[in-house]
Amino acid sequence: MAKERILVVDDEEDMLENCSRILDRLGYEPLLESDGGKGVVRFEQEHPMVTLTDLRMPGMDGLEVLRTIRRIDPDALVILFTAFATVETAVEAVKEGAFDYIPKPFSADQLQLVIERALTQRRLLEENRRLREQLTETYRFENIVGRSRPMAQVFDLIKKVAASEANILVVGESGTGKELIARCIHANSHRAARAFVPVDCASLPEHLLESELFGHERGAFTGAIATRRGLFEEANGGTSFLDEVGDIPLQLQAKLLRVLQERQVRRVGVSDGRDERCPPGPGRGHTHHGGQANAYPAARFPGGASCGLRGALSRRGRGLPAVAGGPREAQAQRFRLYL
Repeated sequence: MAKERILVVDDEEDMLENCSRILDRLGYEPLLESDGGKGVVRFEQEHPMVTLTDLRMPGMDGLEVLRTIRRIDPDALVILFTAFATVETAVEAVKEGAFDYIPKPFSADQLQLVIERALTQRRLLEENRRLREQLTETYRFENIVGRSRPMAQVFDLIKKVAASEANILVVGESGTGKELIARCIHANSHRAARAFVPVDCASLPEHLLESELFGHERGAFTGAIATRRGLFEEANGGTSFLDEVGDIPLQLQAKLLRVLQERQVRRVGVSDGRDERCPPGPGRGHTHHGGQANAYPAARFPGGASCGLRGALSRRGRGLPAVAGGPREAQAQRFRLYL
């Protein structure tokens, strides 16, 4: 198994040797450079997991090394250390994007702790990146089964609305894949890195629905012992998918209308005299009505686009073999049935 590489940049040979010895004992592969410029070149060549650099060095100092590396890789984790530690330099380093800042002299335990924290952060960043890539791949348009003309029209429409900021109404009979379309729109938009928050409006009790959607302030009602973010706030900058939106009580629809029109959320318990609104950033709503396709006209959906999955499976003609074949092949592989 390859060792994780740690780049150390310092103009003092003793410090390089000490760091090399500690890192080698901890099971890492140390990369040593005594010059800031050479350290940047080494970073580009080796792509280390973490970079340690001294703050004060002749030529390119530690802050310039930090800035240059962050321009090369915005996710790079850089730790600064110096014998001239002050609050001002620490604040400046953090503002420039340093992961941490430790004063000299430091112990082996201190160095191990800060490196382990940095590596944990790095692994989380890489895992998130992989998951986003997998999500995007899963919900690519080509992976949605359907070759009939009605489905081709749906694909053309969702390609257009994915790039927009409009609220989107998805309508269709039960089982036609409305949530799949909503996830596909989200995954192919600039919001893909942010949250997709599905809300099953039909399953939430009426007395809890408002609090779940909008959040609440402490003391807003009996049992509200702490301020709580609502699902709209959780979708800040991403996408909310309101499943079975037609089941929302009429008195709550007026408040929902404000979210759709103004992109603003007011928590339960906030008085009219206090501006405690929480903008969703601006969030985008995907909603659908679960009954007939014309049960919730697009004209009643403010500032939005309508994406209809009106065709029942029986009307999809030559798309049926593709729809049926995918699940059949998946089940055959799962249960090792090859007929």
